[in-house]
Amino acid sequence: MWARAAFSKQINYQARLTDLSRRAVANGSYSIRFRLYTTATGGTPIWTEEYTERTSRVAVTDGVDFNQPLYLSLEVGGSGASPAWDGEMRPRKMLGSAPSAIEAGNALAFGGLATTSYLRSDATNIMGTFSRLIADYLTLGSGTGVLFGTGGDLSYIATSSLGIYGLTKFDSSVMLGQVWTPKDSNRGWSGVAMSADGRIQTAAADGDYLYVSTDYGNNWTPKGVSQLWRGIAMSADGRIQTAAAYDGDYLYVSTDFGDTWTPKDSDAHTWRSVSMSANGRIQAATDDGNAIYLSDDYGNTWTPKQSIANLSDVAISADGRIQTALVLNGAIYISTDSGVLD
Repeated sequence: MWARAAFSKQINYQARLTDLSRRAVANGSYSIRFRLYTTATGGTPIWTEEYTERTSRVAVTDGVDFNQPLYLSLEVGGSGASPAWDGEMRPRKMLGSAPSAIEAGNALAFGGLATTSYLRSDATNIMGTFSRLIADYLTLGSGTGVLFGTGGDLSYIATSSLGIYGLTKFDSSVMLGQVWTPKDSNRGWSGVAMSADGRIQTAAADGDYLYVSTDYGNNWTPKGVSQLWRGIAMSADGRIQTAAAYDGDYLYVSTDFGDTWTPKDSDAHTWRSVSMSANGRIQAATDDGNAIYLSDDYGNTWTPKQSIANLSDVAISADGRIQTALVLNGAIYISTDSGVLD
């Protein structure tokens, strides 16, 4: 069993009162005035408290900020019935670290935010719930989808042959991903990507268009051209997007949140997947029968880097440095140098 005591806001200060010859003064009751300054000399006291024979301690009304250097001054008013103040003693005494410990009371807030605003690892909360959902795979009809996203009024997306499914209203009181609402029409969905806040989303339909949503997945608008779409990737803000077209076609790049698309790298590749860094500058794409292609200029130009057959998927870290590629029925390839961009 244990108990936690509240911290004390009193300052313990000891001193010995002497005369000019450094001899202890006679025993008795003395009037004493205390002041706190933020400077060693001069300035105006930020706090004053006075003890006399006739009065008790002066109440502090505004408080003192101890999260700064402070200097204590004393002034003695003698032992007579009426104080006869003899002026401040010099030099002022700089307060040590013990009074500053009062600032520990601010442990109830970090950076101005209450501790209740932070996530805990030892209790059920939004982050604890969301962490469980990251690995939840949802089987929808004949297809599968994986749940990604961040908290807030966002949509969490999975795709299947039955259509696009999304959860639009975040409710921390229930486990996320339990409620799914069908959106748009039944299409041959083959890939989906979203911005970090979930507002911008683009889904690829095989043999169809790219469908873009700017309202957390509620409404979808066809964009681009009809292609055999496979993979799609998006920057954290949703502005940079790249879509991979299969069967001897292009990589298509958008720099305006998916509104318009421009074909890039036209050498008849069978693109299967694409991924990009958080800012969209570093990108990697897999060509089914050829190699891993890399771009370090937001998808404008592409260079083959690793000749590997039967590549399927590729993923990139937020800074683009770590990259992982999968080979169908083969090995996993790892790069820790941004894919060796020359």
